[in-house]
Amino acid sequence: PRTRAAYARGKIAAELELQRQRAQGLAITVVRPAIVLAPGSSPAHSGVGLWSRDNQCVGWNRGTNPLPLVLAQDCAAALVQALDAPAAANRAYNLAGPVRPTARDYVQVLRARTGRDYHFHGQPVWWLWAVEVGKFLIKALARKPREFPSLRDLRSRGFTAPLDVRDAEADLGFRPEADRERFFAQLFGPESRA
Repeated sequence: PRTRAAYARGKIAAELELQRQRAQGLAITVVRPAIVLAPGSSPAHSGVGLWSRDNQCVGWNRGTNPLPLVLAQDCAAALVQALDAPAAANRAYNLAGPVRPTARDYVQVLRARTGRDYHFHGQPVWWLWAVEVGKFLIKALARKPREFPSLRDLRSRGFTAPLDVRDAEADLGFRPEADRERFFAQLFGPESRA
């Protein structure tokens, strides 16, 4: 946890507290949704990258690894199942669907489906970290305290670790949308002909 940013540390702390409650007899189920997308919500999801403008996405890395996306309705169905599934007590589940485009691919699909001029700018992680260190130094000189940037946390934002969802499929009947065309049509509508 020490090498992670505040948001990630908060999630880790919550799970540690749940483990303490479990040791005292409380049955718990932890569900970890990946990058949750919903029709009608902003397509500029921070799991894809840092959106410097509404149509400009700066990647958390070069944008070539598959991203663990899941539709909100599929995530919600799994959460409902977790409430009563006998096997779910004292288990933890990852939720991600089999449609796993890269960040570059996601932005290209977004561009094709909406007809808007979206762009992806892949970055090496070391460069992103150097920029954050530079910001940290400027803030330190101005006596505006902030945490030193975590390279590990920046690396984790790119979602390069594989997520196994087989236990959610077995225990919760998790069946996320597997068809790429239907997945993106639900999010953004049909491909633009413009």
